[in-house]
Amino acid sequence: ALVWSLLFIAYCLTYAIEYGVPFFKRMTSVAMMVYLFMGTFGLSEANLVDQGTYVILAGFTLSFVKAGLERFIPSLLSYGLSGVHWIISRAEGSRERTSDIPRTLTGQALSGATAATLVAGSALAAGWVTELPAIVIGASAGYAFSLLTLFINVLFEHPSPDIDEQVPKTIFQLMMKILATLLTGGLLAFLVVYAGEAGLAIENPESDAYEFQKSLGSRWTIRGSIGLGVLAIAVQFIVFRLVLVENLPPSLKDTIDPVYDWRDSPTWLVLRTSQFFPNLTAIPTCTLVTVFFREDFGALLSLNPFLLQMLMTGSGILLANISALTVHRLMESPPQLDPSPQS
Repeated sequence: ALVWSLLFIAYCLTYAIEYGVPFFKRMTSVAMMVYLFMGTFGLSEANLVDQGTYVILAGFTLSFVKAGLERFIPSLLSYGLSGVHWIISRAEGSRERTSDIPRTLTGQALSGATAATLVAGSALAAGWVTELPAIVIGASAGYAFSLLTLFINVLFEHPSPDIDEQVPKTIFQLMMKILATLLTGGLLAFLVVYAGEAGLAIENPESDAYEFQKSLGSRWTIRGSIGLGVLAIAVQFIVFRLVLVENLPPSLKDTIDPVYDWRDSPTWLVLRTSQFFPNLTAIPTCTLVTVFFREDFGALLSLNPFLLQMLMTGSGILLANISALTVHRLMESPPQLDPSPQS
């Protein structure tokens, strides 16, 4: 049933890419033409304020949708189709290595965006800094944390076995990944606990209950601190065990004892080649957007500090992954100039 469901999703994504996107692109173009005529011939002094505002907003919205249909939405659907293909291939045991770099970028974005949003959110909730320093500190800490995650992963990455050998899975690797998860995720958990109600109690141990609640501000409660700490540890475990490439797949060896080539490792490729760039742009971008809209979403949705931070972290993870994979796709297929001579 699961395979049939995945195949149905793959069919839907394929038809959306092949037929849905071109159809909506043409419909958007027609709608833009209609509003262009409305703005040209349908406006007068009597309806300029009402209808003119409507036409301009509709034109901007349709332009935004048309731009998304040109590149962003097809890439997003393609990523979804690649993810379904990867799940099916892994279940069948026929996974190829074409998805290793996107997987590594996704793992780096998950780890870095979680750290960036938690660091920036903790600094703002505790009132340590203002928004601009929080963006800089969060983005820097998030990207450095993502690099640390990749370095830990590559330390315990097994080399590629021969084509007729099985991929090694050892209990030592599992224990080391669990230990790394507890250390890295625990570091973030300690920060969010100190930025919450518990940290305020440590900073002001002698304050009475009234003054304590008055100075609490936008800090989250102890239960909220525990929830955010569990989230940080869980994300790190998912990244280490499910997302990042732990063991290289079997490959045909030319010699009995081949020389190790770091280019076989997708983690090293992201660390040492131009593939570092997608998350170098994605993690600061997600930090900037989530911090910038933090207060607006909190006031609009009337969220408590814990739920606001969860929303900030979740949206940051989503935005970082979309940005990183989009930049990666653009790097893989840059625009080309037409070399044909003009008549």
